[in-house]
Amino acid sequence: MLIAPTTSNTVAKITMRMGDMLISNAAIMGQKADIPIYILPSDYEEGVTITKLPNGKDLKISIRKEDVEHVQKLAKMHKTSIIKEPYDLIKIFEEHFTE
Repeated sequence: MLIAPTTSNTVAKITMRMGDMLISNAAIMGQKADIPIYILPSDYEEGVTITKLPNGKDLKISIRKEDVEHVQKLAKMHKTSIIKEPYDLIKIFEEHFTE
């Protein structure tokens, strides 16, 4: 199962075992069924990042330690892998879908 991108809210729900929405429930059930889970979190490193709004203006986003802690906890979970870069998806697809 691939969940990409994944918001901090979804990451927190998975780590806290809150299957109250389709994505978090699917991930939790996938972990229980020994299905490999690959997650590309939007907030995996503490610090400040700048993103562009639709109107072209910059928006400063502060990634907090609490969000990073959830990602770290998720990385320790059974059959769950954290993807840090979108380019890493190529390796995953090759691993699972090449003959």
